[in-house]
Amino acid sequence: MGLNDVLYRRQYKIQTEPSVPPLDLKQLKTLGLWINPIKGHYVVTLTSDKDPNNDIATFTTNFKKITQLTSTDFKIEPQFGPFTLQNAVDSPWF
Repeated sequence: MGLNDVLYRRQYKIQTEPSVPPLDLKQLKTLGLWINPIKGHYVVTLTSDKDPNNDIATFTTNFKKITQLTSTDFKIEPQFGPFTLQNAVDSPWF
């Protein structure tokens, strides 16, 4: 495994609608490492570059299955970046 494989992983920035209750991050831990920097905003970083959730369609399907949310309940933005919270919050949220 190279340094880039360790430092650069797929991340998803997720913003839920105000009417959606906070996500149960323990329930979502199978999808990756989660943080919730501000209310209704989440960042998940995959734990492996070989994770099938690298594909946004696969991740979205699994996320919907676990949370029981619909596409209108959240927005999602995929990105690659260093494995840091700073990278996740540097760009604007939608």
